[in-house]
Amino acid sequence: MKETLKNPFGLINGALYHVKDISKQCDVYCPECGNKLILKDGDIMVKHLSHSIKRDNCINESIIHKYIKQYLYEKIVSLIIKNHKVIFEGNKLKLAKEELLNIKEKYIEYRNLDINYIPDIFLVLE
Repeated sequence: MKETLKNPFGLINGALYHVKDISKQCDVYCPECGNKLILKDGDIMVKHLSHSIKRDNCINESIIHKYIKQYLYEKIVSLIIKNHKVIFEGNKLKLAKEELLNIKEKYIEYRNLDINYIPDIFLVLE
């Protein structure tokens, strides 16, 4: 049985799932191009997802990148900033202390900024 996966992840209702957690009853879509995927689970190859139409422009790096973004988005609750800035107090210098920051809102691929790039994860802190 061939053991390599070309496409190990698929979208179900907008959430990313690994092929091991997908059943044939699910409507699964490619996280890269958005086209429908078919679950293949036979005796010759390892369980995997395949495009219903041949697509050469989908790459695993992008899929893994999206999976990691979703994972971080779901797991991040608070943030500890270890601030190594130098602070002037009178005529003395000292390092700033670490600070626990609570996250008020979080977004994946936030597009409402006036900048030339789209951050993977955007946090609004309290």
